[in-house]
Amino acid sequence: MIIIHPLLVHIVEPIQSRCAMLRYSKLNDEQLLKRLMEITKAEQVSFTSEGLEAIIFTAQGDMRQVDYLLFLLFKRISLNLGY
Repeated sequence: MIIIHPLLVHIVEPIQSRCAMLRYSKLNDEQLLKRLMEITKAEQVSFTSEGLEAIIFTAQGDMRQVDYLLFLLFKRISLNLGY
């Protein structure tokens, strides 16, 4: 079983004691941008440089946030266009 949670205090102690804790450092903006470009190319998502900068700024080094923000933006655009 894999449990992912950003705040360790929200996981009860009996479960924490049976888990291996893996901590990852935040990515820098260049790393986030590289991966974001790979995703947008693979998913054929159009973008602006200002949009990518906003996603990277908001994510604050967390690739999960980049992925989630891109998903939310694409979902909202799809809904507005009727896809």
